[in-house]
Amino acid sequence: MFRVSTWNMRGAMYGTSYFQSVLNESDVCLLTEHWLNENNISFLSTFADNFHLIYSIGINCNKTVKGSGGTAILVRKSLNFKIQNLNIINDRMCGVKLCSDKYYDICLICVLLPSTIFLRRFYMNYIDELCTCYDMYSEDCTTIVGGDCNIDLTSISTNFRDLYSEQPTECFNETFFHEITSKVQTYFENSDKASIPELEKEITLEEIREQINTLKCGKAPGPDRITNEHILYGGDQVIKCLCKLFNMILKTEYLPVCFRHGIIIPLYKGSNKDKTNPNSYRAVTLTSVLGKLLEKIFLCRIQNVLENINNVVPHGLQFGFVKEHGSLPAIYTLKESIRYYIERCSYVFSIFLDNEKAFDRIWQDGLWFKLWNAGITGKMWKIIHMSFKTATAHVQYNRLNSQVFPIKQGVGQGRVMSAWLFALFINDLITQLLETNCGLMIGHIHIPTILLADDTTLLSGTKSGLQQMLNVVNKYAYTWRLKYNATKSTHLLFKPAKTTIKHNESKYEFCLGETKVPMKQSIIYAGTLIDSNMKSYDRTDKACKKMKMNLHSLYSIGLNRRVHAQHCADTEQMACQMSYDGAVGIAEGDKKIICRSNELPNELRWRGRNCRKRQEDNMQRENIKMNCLSVVTLIACFVSISIVMQGADAQNCASTETIGCQMSYDGAVGIAEGDKKIICRFDLGEKFECQILYSKYKRFKFRDNKIAKFDSNELEYCKLLYE
Repeated sequence: MFRVSTWNMRGAMYGTSYFQSVLNESDVCLLTEHWLNENNISFLSTFADNFHLIYSIGINCNKTVKGSGGTAILVRKSLNFKIQNLNIINDRMCGVKLCSDKYYDICLICVLLPSTIFLRRFYMNYIDELCTCYDMYSEDCTTIVGGDCNIDLTSISTNFRDLYSEQPTECFNETFFHEITSKVQTYFENSDKASIPELEKEITLEEIREQINTLKCGKAPGPDRITNEHILYGGDQVIKCLCKLFNMILKTEYLPVCFRHGIIIPLYKGSNKDKTNPNSYRAVTLTSVLGKLLEKIFLCRIQNVLENINNVVPHGLQFGFVKEHGSLPAIYTLKESIRYYIERCSYVFSIFLDNEKAFDRIWQDGLWFKLWNAGITGKMWKIIHMSFKTATAHVQYNRLNSQVFPIKQGVGQGRVMSAWLFALFINDLITQLLETNCGLMIGHIHIPTILLADDTTLLSGTKSGLQQMLNVVNKYAYTWRLKYNATKSTHLLFKPAKTTIKHNESKYEFCLGETKVPMKQSIIYAGTLIDSNMKSYDRTDKACKKMKMNLHSLYSIGLNRRVHAQHCADTEQMACQMSYDGAVGIAEGDKKIICRSNELPNELRWRGRNCRKRQEDNMQRENIKMNCLSVVTLIACFVSISIVMQGADAQNCASTETIGCQMSYDGAVGIAEGDKKIICRFDLGEKFECQILYSKYKRFKFRDNKIAKFDSNELEYCKLLYE
């Protein structure tokens, strides 16, 4: 038995006393730092003369500059081990083997992985080499890896797991919390007595066909690996199986596990955010396509029932999640409301609230309470309650999967009903703001707030009115467990252009609770720059700069760098403008020419990497039709799983004979009858032919005005991938 320690500090010379105390308590010390140059190695040799010193071979010890990385291992000479240097040729890795006749051989590997400032590819290269070394020595001896990994490999998955865990009630109304929780439990017990026939009637083939027509191609599959294309091109057989499955779910009030499980994909938010911070990533959940289709049918029925009782969700002031609405109508309403007051020489006070992680922190019991009181009860309420209450997920990042964890709060950001349920939850906040009689009045139209999904904007013509609405929002958040971040919210003051009175910033202070909301001159709202002076010059200037950046970034895709943008038109007619459809406008004075990419000369046309994509899509469609039988088999398996919930034996899920029904996680369905076994797979890539390979297409690139073909080795590479 011996003691192992690790040392990671700015330099051993800067902490010799503490370093000496660590060595006195250690038999082996693993050193990791970039300062291990010639001087440090010499210092360690003299400082720890009772230790053997093994260090990285790749370190440049001939110069006094700091190495790119460095590791060393100090082994006490008094140990009864024969010390063997593993001679790992790496500047960030070294190893030693301790051999003994009495004990198993021990390998110690010290590693200093690159920090987060390096590219991920650079980091993974060292990870691969570390794994290779570990696999090599772990077969014959006990292997210990230590050092500095410079990254928390589980930080992202842990962050999302904590995010979806139920939060404590310290900052919220705890009495109201227990009251609502008790009522929801009562609703659950009495759900069988509050049925709604319109919601619980059998699902018809026409309903399924109607929702299938709304599906889009090219969407990512969920855990079951089924895509929209399987359902779109599956034909009547698939629709009939789906009808049986959905009606069985409605009858038994049970959802398959894969319908309730999601894959969380972290997407980087951009804007130069810290990539090592989990909060710099947005969670997108991939769920089962079949589950989404069922939710579409349920949502359509729910909306029809609410319309019949004149309970419209979402509210008219909610511009998110509504057809024919969105960011443009919200921006238009905001700007025109402000202009209406400014033209009449009136001030407009506004607060742009930041609802921190709104979708992920929705109080679920509060949501079920509001759903019941909105008029959705019975089996439908119970199924929706169970689908969210028993939901699970795991994080998938860089092809690595975390452990599965339960979802205790929030509505997720990948399910069909998530947006509508969030709008239902926030709907009564709009009602409470309207009841204050504060806000803007344009004729008979009352506009106290404008909501775009979770972006909440408060508008008022008076200071007291805006503060009163802030108090309503703060009380609502305290009651219903929402979290508005006052420091990230923004206060904008819009005033008439001709006013000469300079406003005092301290005069217009607004507080959300006890925290002051900062005042700014502009804000980005729905991707548009909103200026307190209502001027558009800064927004136009920013759009032009962004256009220039995008134009220069296109050069590397296929346009020769030596070709100037002036070749798009005559040199006499120049300027700059970009429209939404990707056209580039070139004008000078009163002249204007629109140049599109398909009108360029032949030598300047784009040579994209995804050429002839239409032919690929057609072949993919043919392949999907060939695999429809596998989908029918899979759905039949789902039906059999649901039958098991009614007490049937799993061995009798298809017939009275011995038929085993199983579904593996990789998307294959095995069905055995007697000694016969058929494995049905619906992997889209298995039946593709080699004519889709890159070598089938002509790919070019410009080089000294000559056309050069790409390397012919691509064919062999693609064949290897195919096999």
